[in-house]
Amino acid sequence: MEDGSQNWRYPSSGSIGGSLYSTPAVADLNGDGDLEIVFGCGNGFVYALNPDGTLFWSRNLSASISYSSAAICDIDGDTRPEVLIGTAGNRLYCLNGEDGTILWNYLTGNQITSSPVPVDADGDGNLGVLIGSHDYNMYLIDISPTYDGSKEEGVSGGQWLVVTPGRGGMLVRFALTESSPVSLDLYDISGALVCSASLGQLDAGEHSRFVATARSGVLFLVLTTPGGSRTATCVIPGR
Repeated sequence: MEDGSQNWRYPSSGSIGGSLYSTPAVADLNGDGDLEIVFGCGNGFVYALNPDGTLFWSRNLSASISYSSAAICDIDGDTRPEVLIGTAGNRLYCLNGEDGTILWNYLTGNQITSSPVPVDADGDGNLGVLIGSHDYNMYLIDISPTYDGSKEEGVSGGQWLVVTPGRGGMLVRFALTESSPVSLDLYDISGALVCSASLGQLDAGEHSRFVATARSGVLFLVLTTPGGSRTATCVIPGR
């Protein structure tokens, strides 16, 4: 260890069956005081290893993980770590750090080779996820601190809000965990209201709306339901 000699390898013999380009991430996944090692592989699996190089858990995401490296943090405020990673199947995945269960996934328009960045973009004290896709878009996914996502593999779940800016407005996509009345309010960087819209009562599940605006620059989109509000920041390009 101090002289660069090999302590262990995974697997101990043979090959893992895929290329390794993602950088390992290290964190205490189960609260035992020891650091586990997490990485993605070209065979579509995410692996978590114990400090001695033995397998802690693995999860098949059914698409190659090319260059996206895992980010590990408490993204949903439940005091337990989650693992975030992108795949060539166009999806960002959030996994339970303790056992690798898929908590939710978000579909973009092309493969994800960038690494997710947890960030509090709007200063509300809650983390979101910033990710780039080969569809030429950056996505800022806002995760509700009261998140209660689907625990079924391959199923998008949980409450999220993401805005994709473009000329003349923005595409707003969001998910609800239960049927709720929804309103959208758009503010400029000074806090002045630009426009607002009531979407009425919407069913649980995923929704999308296009919000047209002649404004450009930094704007803040606030989605409000009886259970609270979520905010996404976007930059509308000038004409």
